[in-house]
Amino acid sequence: MILIPQIYLKNEKMAMPGETKPSFFSEDPLETAQRLKDFGISGILFQDLNITPVGHNPNLAVIKTIHQKFEIPFCVAGSFKTEQEIEGYVTAGADFIILGTIAYQKPDFLEKVCTRFPGKIAAKIEVRHGKVTIPGYAVAPHKTPLDYAQYFTGNGVRYLLYSDVDNDGYIAQGGIENLEAFCSCVNARVIAASEVKNLGEIEKIITRSIPRLEGLVLGKSIYDGHIDLKSAITMVNDLIVSSENDITLTEM
Repeated sequence: MILIPQIYLKNEKMAMPGETKPSFFSEDPLETAQRLKDFGISGILFQDLNITPVGHNPNLAVIKTIHQKFEIPFCVAGSFKTEQEIEGYVTAGADFIILGTIAYQKPDFLEKVCTRFPGKIAAKIEVRHGKVTIPGYAVAPHKTPLDYAQYFTGNGVRYLLYSDVDNDGYIAQGGIENLEAFCSCVNARVIAASEVKNLGEIEKIITRSIPRLEGLVLGKSIYDGHIDLKSAITMVNDLIVSSENDITLTEM
């Protein structure tokens, strides 16, 4: 499992959403990417704040340059509404595109883009207090996270971003157990999107060896000063090496 920092792009520059300035942050996206590369990251989630169905997106060329120069795998989230917007990022080398509310609102569009871009579409399932919440919806739907997982995967979605958070936006009590239960029941590759508050919570997720869980997004936690990204990456790498060594000894 890998850690995936979420970085925000607006008008060709890095945007800083939190209360503190993390060590890797620079308004220059290339400088930020170099620092992340030096930290040893294995992927980036770009939150593109300029996606628009008409006109030029200033961030597309920036992301393409970062990918070509640093060879860092990446995915992109944003307010995608057209196939053309998605196509630009797929062509630029995105591993997958994360759809927002439109994945719930327009099933025909979801099916169409999954067919046109096989293996490149992801959807988010956000849970609060045990119920799925959809941005822009005033009332929480009655369907369960697994109901939506089945709906998405049935339409060809390859990745599911799953979060289970409390009112403060960080992982809810029992959220790690809920993540494990969710991953055990779905037929998809899963990225954990619940915000964690400390290295201990990352360690708990890593050491559980949760099936189908491939990554953990770090967003709010690295901008609010709860987690130092470089330290987190070092810890995860150490845990993975330790786990591999344990398996080797057991097999011997």
